[in-house]
Amino acid sequence: MKTVFKVVAGLSVLAMMISCSSKSSFEKQGDAAYKAAQKLQGDQKRRQLKTAYIMYDKAIKANPDKISPTLRSRYV
Repeated sequence: MKTVFKVVAGLSVLAMMISCSSKSSFEKQGDAAYKAAQKLQGDQKRRQLKTAYIMYDKAIKANPDKISPTLRSRYV
């Protein structure tokens, strides 16, 4: 019984940590595209920046109350 309780408690803590993560998956994808764009030039850079802005837009629409300072500075 104690083992079952520990497993359930551990899984609930893990679920809470995942749900309270600081960045959404859209924001992570946008950050990756933004960092890749900084290393590129020309049309490839423009496409990566466009991808980053699209992902940032999706992140803002998904969680308008959770806008990180990095996202705010890169998107706005």
